[in-house]
Amino acid sequence: MMQIDLFNTSASISAAAQITGEGVHQAAVVAKGSLLVPIPVAGPDFGFYLTDSPRLFVEGHVNSMYFFGYGNFVSTTDGIGFTISKHLRLDAGISWDRDW
Repeated sequence: MMQIDLFNTSASISAAAQITGEGVHQAAVVAKGSLLVPIPVAGPDFGFYLTDSPRLFVEGHVNSMYFFGYGNFVSTTDGIGFTISKHLRLDAGISWDRDW
């Protein structure tokens, strides 16, 4: 499975005033920014029926992306469900995102 995850990132940096070796005064500065970043992720899907008839089931997926030495991003969504009728099912689950 492949999907695009959107992240709203923000950062800020500040520098204190200083005087360099030549006696030049540098004023204090602050910079801020934000960016909406699309991250493509891919990984396997799984589904498992817990009963003979497909009424009770477990399903999920694990997606990830390697950031070329800057870290990794992993996203998973897992759940359990019950088929009520041909066109209706009840699902419950959890979603988890992690970067390191």
